Parts: sequence; C-alpha cells; structure tokens
Amino acid sequence: MKKVLLWTLTAITALTCNTFTASAKDIPTGMRMEIVEAEQDDNEFAIFTYKDEDGTMGYYMSLAWDFNISEVFDVQILGGSLSHIDEVCLYLGGTADEALESLNSLMSLYDKDANTTVELPARLSTGADRLGDNTTVQCIVKKKFLGGKSLQFHFISGKHTAETNLGKSTLKFLRKGLELDMKRNKNK
Repeated sequence: MKKVLLWTLTAITALTCNTFTASAKDIPTGMRMEIVEAEQDDNEFAIFTYKDEDGTMGYYMSLAWDFNISEVFDVQILGGSLSHIDEVCLYLGGTADEALESLNSLMSLYDKDANTTVELPARLSTGADRLGDNTTVQCIVKKKFLGGKSLQFHFISGKHTAETNLGKSTLKFLRKGLELDMKRNKNK
C-alpha cells in the first residue's frame, strides 16, 4: 500500500512539473510571466519575460515607484488610498543568459565612481501589465549618506520625470532569482 501511495505521489509531482514546463514554453502574447520580484522602500522591482505580438521574446526588469498621495498631503481616506505607480521596464535581453549578463553589468556599476551615468534601453509600461514603446533610462551611480552606493534610474512617466533607487542587495536578490529560474528550467 505504501509503495502505491508513494508511486502515485511521484506521478502527480512529475505531471505537475511537466505542466509548469509546458506552460513556460508557451508564454502568451502581451502578458508578463514574472520570475522574481522585490521591494525596497517605495520601489518595486521584478524580472519577467514578455512575448510581443510578433512572437519576439524578451527578458525585462520592471522599475516602479509607488507614490502615495495620501501620505504626502496627509489625507485620510476611509478604506483606501490615493496612489500612483510610475513604471518603466529595462530590456535585459532575448535569452536568460543575456538577461543574466545584463544584471552582471548593472552589478559592476556599483564599482564605478559616484555620478557615473549610463543610458539603458527600456520600454514604457502602458498599464495592465503590457509593454509599449521603446525608450531609454538614465542610470546614475549615487553615493549613500552612510556609505555604499545605489543605482538611481531616471525615466519619463507621462509628463514628468520619475526616479527609482536600486540597492546592491536588492539587485543581488533579483539576480539570484533569475539564476534559480535558469537552473529549474535547464532541461526545457
């Protein structure tokens, strides 16, 4: 009886893994498939894959800043809040290996002098988790008050410039998440 139960559990696990593998291969168009996400202060980051209408696949890193209007103006709202999210998505590459290489390039920026500036390819977010037109994001290496550095990203959101800050530990976490996903999907 125990052997039958063990075999049944093994079969269910194998079928479940095959289902996830098959669904990862057939990523729907115009829909984000998140790999890993992290939050830091009011900044939100995620690495995801996205397939365009023409079938082109890409890896992206979402850079989002959540601006809570009710906290700034001390407005109390019953059962809700007024918030606005500015978001742009860095293009990391067409494959997981290219995406990992891009994250390693970002990591190397922490070794650069403060105020080092680079322009990176990105796409605008159109809302509803869809990506829009190509754009560029300005990344500036900033020195922290108590030591260390962060990457500050400036991008156009609507009619204003938004910024988000990425700490080294958060980038390491995102990179590790991508590496784990690559290992998990190695045999696809």
